[in-house]
Order: sequence, then C-alpha cells, then structure tokens
Amino acid sequence: MKGAPMTVTDDFRAARDRLLALREDYERARSEFQWPRFTEFNFALDWFDQIAADPDKGGNPALVIVEQDGRTARRSFA
Repeated sequence: MKGAPMTVTDDFRAARDRLLALREDYERARSEFQWPRFTEFNFALDWFDQIAADPDKGGNPALVIVEQDGRTARRSFA
C-alpha cells in the first residue's frame, strides 16, 4: 500500500531536516543537500500556515530574534 503523496511542505521539511541533521558536518551538508524541485512554493501558505495549523507545533514560536547583547524577542503564529 502506498502512502499519501508528498506535498511541497513535506518536500521542504525533508530538505530542512536533512540540513539540520548535517549541521555539524559542513562538507557532507554541501555535498548531499539538494533544494527540493518545486513548480510553486509559498513560504506563508506552504510552510508557516502548515506549522501553525498543526496542534503539536502551533504553540511554538514562529520567530525568535536574538540580539547581539543576548536579548530575545519571540513572535507567535497568531
């Protein structure tokens, strides 16, 4: 039985997860990473809205800004 077709969100998440897994191995990240091939991709709709709609992730910060002096500002998906 086949799984559900991959969405652009799934493709982007897989690429992001691969980079995170290789974040301490620059040479492997450079040689193995490939950008997903999209005909269309909208960060607002295909990434941020999908995360915000996920009840397990929607409460997480959407953006964390860390200043040079260590101050932080957090922004939610709301």
